[in-house]
Amino acid sequence: MESGIGEGGIYTGMPLQDFLFYFQRVDNDLQFVVRNVNLPTRTEDPQVRSLSRSFSDSVLYNLPIKSIHPQRNTILIDLEDLLLTDLAGLSASLELAASPDKSYFGNAKVFPNNVEIESVFNFTGTSKEQEQDSSVLADSRGFTLRLHYSLSQLPNNNYQPRLADDRVGYFLTAYQDLSTDDSNEHFVHYVNRWNLEKQDPNAEISPPKKPIVFWIDNAVPFKYRDAIKEGVLMWNQAFLKAGFKDGIEVRQMPDNARWGAADIRYNTIPWINTVDGYFPLGPSRVNPLGGEILDADILIDASFIRALKNNYRQIVLPSPTATPTTLSALMEKKSPALSPR
Repeated sequence: MESGIGEGGIYTGMPLQDFLFYFQRVDNDLQFVVRNVNLPTRTEDPQVRSLSRSFSDSVLYNLPIKSIHPQRNTILIDLEDLLLTDLAGLSASLELAASPDKSYFGNAKVFPNNVEIESVFNFTGTSKEQEQDSSVLADSRGFTLRLHYSLSQLPNNNYQPRLADDRVGYFLTAYQDLSTDDSNEHFVHYVNRWNLEKQDPNAEISPPKKPIVFWIDNAVPFKYRDAIKEGVLMWNQAFLKAGFKDGIEVRQMPDNARWGAADIRYNTIPWINTVDGYFPLGPSRVNPLGGEILDADILIDASFIRALKNNYRQIVLPSPTATPTTLSALMEKKSPALSPR
């Protein structure tokens, strides 16, 4: 989501859905189809011929073909029929429907491998969760959400999936492997990871061909920017042990940047404000066919930072007149230097 309302899980920067899709022409329509990636098999396995007969992809929309170019045979459709509908499933989660006559497109940008489109939805009415007056809306009977759609091509590279190890925790991409008869190994679990490659494959330590770059949001308060950068760069210690020198970089998003956190070309550290979030979150977009991380963000909630600072003051720097908490009392006994004077 490009924008939110700051409460009830409707937060800016929160991902909604990622799916692999394709278009197929049927008569005078172009169908928007979500590919079923949950039950694949190895390409050399004869069972691959049965998959299309045994399991179904999901046709979500029929888009009328407006025209066909006489020389290029390219097809023209109206994306309003797709991206100003409830493709992201917001209405179900909000228990509200956007007003079609009040929805419209925002900015749109086209790049070689991706298209970035902003859709603006205006919601009217009151859901069950909003029956009580909201503390953040001007009027709970209506609000606006901006959704950012990234239509991107999957990378065509030499990425090699890596099987997960149960002894270590990862975010995973999992599917049922129909090529095996072993019921104990019916599922395949791939590690979600970046496609880092050494500039010098023969070197024990080498810079990557393409480092992971995170951009600090230009909305982050100045006093936190250096600390955030330092914290992210600490991960280079782990990358160094994996054989990469400076595997991750941190840059500052310019104040006049014409791109945002939702743009798939950038990994960002957005600063968000909520009244009930109190969390950091690291959503990522992953290739469902092998677990390659395509882009990622690290959401920092201002409410979470305020809560941390408040807890620090209460635990580490208690007031001389305050009743010590169990933890602060323990710290006073263990470390007299921390005791208030």
